[in-house]
Amino acid sequence: MQGSQTRPIILTALVCLATLWILAVLDGINNYFIIRRAAETRIMASARIIETRLVQVLRQTELFIDDLALAERFPETPTAVSPPARPAETTPRAHLPEESVLTSLRGQLEQDAILRGKPQNLTVVNRSGKIVRATSAGLIGQDVSHRYYFRAIADHPARDTLVIGEVIRSPLGGYIFVASKGFWRTENQLDFAVTASLPQTMLTEILRSSLTESGSERVALSNTNHDLLARFPDPPENPVGEKRLSPALKEFIASGAREAVLDAPSGADGEARIFALRRTQPYGVDITVSLPLREVLRPWFRQLAVVVTISGLLTALILFITRQAITREISRSRAEIRLRETESELSRAQKLARIGSWRPTPDGSAILLSDQMYSLLDLKPGTRMTQEQLADYIHPDDRLDVRAAYERASDGTAVDLIHRIVTPCGQRWVRQHGELLFDGNGVAVSGVCTLQDITRLKQAEELILQSRDHYLRLLETFPSLVWRSVSDGLPRYFNQTWLDFTGRTLEQEQNGGWLGGIHDDDLALVRDTLGSHLARKLPFTVEFRLRRADGEYRWLRCIAHPFTDMDGTFAGYIGAGFDITEQRQLLENLERSNAELEQFAYIASHDLREPLRMISSYLNLIERRLGPGMDPELAEFFGYARDGAQRMNRLILDVLEFSRVGRLSTPPRPVEMAAPVRQAITDLGPLVTDSGARIIVQAPLPGVQGNEEELIRLFQNLLSNAIQYRSPDRVPEITVSCQPGRHAHQFSVRDNGIGIPPDQFDRIFRIFQRLHGRETKAGSSGIGLAICKKIVEFHGGKIWAESDGTETGGTTFHFTLPAAAEDFAA
Repeated sequence: MQGSQTRPIILTALVCLATLWILAVLDGINNYFIIRRAAETRIMASARIIETRLVQVLRQTELFIDDLALAERFPETPTAVSPPARPAETTPRAHLPEESVLTSLRGQLEQDAILRGKPQNLTVVNRSGKIVRATSAGLIGQDVSHRYYFRAIADHPARDTLVIGEVIRSPLGGYIFVASKGFWRTENQLDFAVTASLPQTMLTEILRSSLTESGSERVALSNTNHDLLARFPDPPENPVGEKRLSPALKEFIASGAREAVLDAPSGADGEARIFALRRTQPYGVDITVSLPLREVLRPWFRQLAVVVTISGLLTALILFITRQAITREISRSRAEIRLRETESELSRAQKLARIGSWRPTPDGSAILLSDQMYSLLDLKPGTRMTQEQLADYIHPDDRLDVRAAYERASDGTAVDLIHRIVTPCGQRWVRQHGELLFDGNGVAVSGVCTLQDITRLKQAEELILQSRDHYLRLLETFPSLVWRSVSDGLPRYFNQTWLDFTGRTLEQEQNGGWLGGIHDDDLALVRDTLGSHLARKLPFTVEFRLRRADGEYRWLRCIAHPFTDMDGTFAGYIGAGFDITEQRQLLENLERSNAELEQFAYIASHDLREPLRMISSYLNLIERRLGPGMDPELAEFFGYARDGAQRMNRLILDVLEFSRVGRLSTPPRPVEMAAPVRQAITDLGPLVTDSGARIIVQAPLPGVQGNEEELIRLFQNLLSNAIQYRSPDRVPEITVSCQPGRHAHQFSVRDNGIGIPPDQFDRIFRIFQRLHGRETKAGSSGIGLAICKKIVEFHGGKIWAESDGTETGGTTFHFTLPAAAEDFAA
């Protein structure tokens, strides 16, 4: 009945809404075309204004060019617009130098009302494209045959209109564009051409003064060669050589029309715009004025928003009235559907959570079980059951606890306990939760109870307990000294291996007691390391001495890592200590041996160099004694002897440097690689200057963990090697780059030298190995790359070479270095 009464209202409302929206759409379409036509008219008017001003300027320039051409062809004929003759200028025009004609015309151009304040250069170009006369003497003799403003004349015989050329850089600064015109001896024979150079800013000023104050218009000028002449309001920083052939301009040129209005994306930013395009006659300059389509349609969108808002409000009002009319009719069906959905969702939730429920019937003769409750008890759905029968399912050992819990519930306390039930299919662990319902007199009249199957949870707890016991037994018998702290960083647990090592009990080691066993000289280091890393929750490694049960201090390397709870909260550190006393002793013996070896190498090099100095000194004395009259063959022998002594001295120094790598260095620390590269280039300054080498460092270079002095020596050897083995027919070019990594960075030094054969890659890193004779590449002892390899391996990295083996492919040396400690920690 209610549906039949509301049906006419609904139909009437739908008809009104349809009519309203149809009118709104028609009004929007009409407004769209009105607003668009107004915008097209505006930008086309701007294009015509620009055309008028531009043609005025170009026509005036063409008149001056015609005057200059007349003076060039008929030198005795005075120029029509020549300035008044001064008393000193009484000779006929035919006797005036050609440069005077140009200078006179240029002065007239500068005084012209249209071109005033815009100095220009005037030139006369012969038929071969060379400037034969010009107002600026520096332009005479230049070849402009490749310029568009000359080619457009030379390639089109008998063309007598002005040609607008491309934008070029002026010798006096700034940018200019060239207007040129050809003058023909016959129909197909060019006599000469005259050009006038005008400042490019003049075009920009014409564009700026011709636009409206809206600020959204964009205008550009281009010649018939599609060279951009000017653009406003965002002129290019360097307009030389810039082409302009946007989609709109392409379509306009293809149409052959003089003017057109088009929609197209902007060539600069891809934004949809309305373009008004117009070609000036007869100069062929294309004028483009555009407006963003979004700016044009903004008023239309505002009007449309008002119409849509009003229509929306009316629609909402009608829908509200309709909703009120049908709410009563559908409320009952919604309630029924909601009830069925709730029951279904409750049943699914109980099944997923393995929760069953039961409650007594109103007369108390039986209990009502949910579907999941039947499943828990392994009963057939619909089986009748009483409270006494349900109590029989409780495990005999748990019945007293359940009965006690329900007795306590008589005073309003909820029942919540875990117990076992025994079903035909076996035993289950359940969690029972129940509440009694009381009447106004405080008498229990009913109740509700739930049972959740937690058998799997119990089994998981038992597995966790077993795993915990296994974990604890493993830690207790672990051969390392294991400890564990809480979130404050103080250890609370020490395994049996630790306690056996120190001879102390767990209680003695807790609460900071373990610090008493640390050597006094190492105690501050341990405290600082633990405190600094605890604040940032970072892993750490520390070495210290710990007193053993027999009183001897032993060196330990303790490695600790943070661990978290299941929710990701920091819970403390777990660490393991390893006895490294023997390793420390071996290291100390090795360092002592290295020191002795270093001292021996230094003394040996000093003792070996002393005889060489004596040999060199006596060779010089004998050479001076013999004087200039020395036999040439004997002089050659003296040169061989002196060169051998110098090479032996260099060889001894290189061996000493090779032996020092990694032994006299300071401890590794974070180093920004830009500093060693910069220092190496500075140290090689004379070699770089003499060779003319160009070294390119591709920034940024990341930080590494290493020794800065060794890294400087590494880059010195690689850069000097690249310069030394350069190609004689090209300038050395060396590039230093890096590919960052998580734990290590890969650096590369690439050159354009003579290359290395691939089968020699392993040999070049061996000591005293040379691929070229001393006659070809002097000054190399064959030890530089061996030093590089030793430095890289000292830092824990590796080095290798890549080359195609040709003399034009160059060589690239790659090497890896560990990332800086703070970068790795981050």
